[in-house]
Amino acid sequence: MMKRGVMGVRERKRELTRDALFDAAVALFVEQGYEATTMEAIAERAVVSRATAFNYFPKKEDLLLEWAARRRAAVAAAARADAARGRPPAIRSLLVRLAGTYTQDPAAQAFTRAWLTSAGPLKPGAWESAVLLADLVRAGQDAGALAAEADPEVVGRLLLNAFLGALYQWVSEDRPKAWLRREVGAAVDVILAGVGTFA
Repeated sequence: MMKRGVMGVRERKRELTRDALFDAAVALFVEQGYEATTMEAIAERAVVSRATAFNYFPKKEDLLLEWAARRRAAVAAAARADAARGRPPAIRSLLVRLAGTYTQDPAAQAFTRAWLTSAGPLKPGAWESAVLLADLVRAGQDAGALAAEADPEVVGRLLLNAFLGALYQWVSEDRPKAWLRREVGAAVDVILAGVGTFA
């Protein structure tokens, strides 16, 4: 029992340290940009040693992967919680809400720019959200809300590509916040209308 309690405390401490480093990176990326931020500065902001920072995140780009993983987890949680899971309005709402989280988070633009400059879209796991979206399409097909003939994996990739294309354009062209939600909603409408009428 004692060992289990000690391990729990250690794991919690590790989580807190990881979160402190991530939060420090978020703040610094917003303040001075990804390129100008060093791991030393992140460690100093998180009040840990340089060696500790590198132990948790061996490369600065690992912080971008952490950010992307946290985003994916939030999307997955929102999708699981939706009672209308898989129906076109629910899929549209999920992706428009996700767009809204980017516009409301001051760090989102900084992280998205950093993600693009570090070739994030080419990294392993960058397209994992397409699997989640494909699962939602399957749920919609099971409910009779989407055409059964459509390949859910293709539709999932289309939805993700539409979302990411709008996101990257929003960041690179410094579009207004409302533009991203409108663009994502319009693109999802077109894709799902096609799936709904697929024959």
